[in-house]
Amino acid sequence: MSKNHIRKNLLIAALKNPASMKNLSIAEWNILLFDAHAAGLRGRLGEDILANGLWEEMPQKVRQIFESSMVDAKAGQRKIMWELNRIRRALYGFDGKIILLKGAAYIALGLNVSRGRISADIDILVAKNRLDQVEDLMLKAGWQHHVLNEYDQRYYRLWAHELPPLKHPDRQLEVDIHHNILPQTSRLKPDIDLMIEDAVKIDKNIHCLSPQDMLLHSAVHLFHDGEIRGSIRNLLEQHDMIGEYAQEACFWQTLLSRAKALGLSRPLFYTLHYCMMFLETEIPETVLRDMKKYAPNYLTGKMMDFMVSRILLVPGAGQSTMLYYLSCKILYMRSHWLKMPPVLLLRHLTTKFFRQFGKE
Repeated sequence: MSKNHIRKNLLIAALKNPASMKNLSIAEWNILLFDAHAAGLRGRLGEDILANGLWEEMPQKVRQIFESSMVDAKAGQRKIMWELNRIRRALYGFDGKIILLKGAAYIALGLNVSRGRISADIDILVAKNRLDQVEDLMLKAGWQHHVLNEYDQRYYRLWAHELPPLKHPDRQLEVDIHHNILPQTSRLKPDIDLMIEDAVKIDKNIHCLSPQDMLLHSAVHLFHDGEIRGSIRNLLEQHDMIGEYAQEACFWQTLLSRAKALGLSRPLFYTLHYCMMFLETEIPETVLRDMKKYAPNYLTGKMMDFMVSRILLVPGAGQSTMLYYLSCKILYMRSHWLKMPPVLLLRHLTTKFFRQFGKE
């Protein structure tokens, strides 16, 4: 998918300019609705249509689809907030910071990025030296480990940045308890104590990351240890946070210095670069100039553009299936390479391979 194809993509066009949906043909609506569903963005498009006063100009069937998606998103967000209520009750008396991450933070803060967003789980962050206490309190309150395999339990506890996922049998919403934003084996090692120290209070001991740290966490999640395939929603959340937080004085200066202090300037470069490429995010020229020194070398940069432009969106008509497949595999391997040393990576992938055949 070339940059021209990105510009012509119906989903990208709708996200950048909701009015572009007014005159779509039936065939184009089918494509847009399929792509939006695959990306988890139907609810978001519905919210954008409402916010821009375009609701009555949409076909009736399309309105019904968007309305259903928005209802689903609001119901999911109520589940997130109720689960947070249950977590607070389970951790009553815990005097450490409970920091909401990603979707839970966006919803609790009422950020623009939460509009129409469906969140499948709730992520919280606590200091590593309080991890055992939090896990014990959650288990006593009825949550159960979702991962029971011995190898996976060991992997989470020795090398990951979170505990094995928990689920309450009555609600079945996954809760991920983090002690860092990256695995302990990752090549990037941001100072998590600094991020916890600067967390912003929401209510009592419930906090969220600072605006700069929230954006950096999203950048790291997408461009360092995450799977880039089909992740246009994650890029959109970065675009939204930039649009909302950039109005604050000194946001950009603080963001750049924070990224440098945490060693996260490369993921931030990718965020700014691809936000501009896909969504035409407004970023000051001075910021772009300052970030150039954190760009990858020319060849790596071109390879990343080639692959990311092919897999961030749902593959479209005329796109090479082989190039899509290869780009997915290479970027998947890249994410593992960045978060594990070679020997551990080989061992981990070998174990996962043999588990497909019922072996450990």
